[in-house]
Amino acid sequence: MLLEILRRTPSWVFVLFAALVFFGVMQSRTRQIGLARALRIFSARIRGLPS
Repeated sequence: MLLEILRRTPSWVFVLFAALVFFGVMQSRTRQIGLARALRIFSARIRGLPS
């Protein structure tokens, strides 16, 4: 049953899934940003604007 579901799933779904996993792994990495950028992001979040 599971194999039949996988066989009938369009190939673009697997590409989308791989891309989402890739971006999720990239977001889990620790990054260092400058103080100015951190303050801009913080103030945008306080005002409810997208960063």
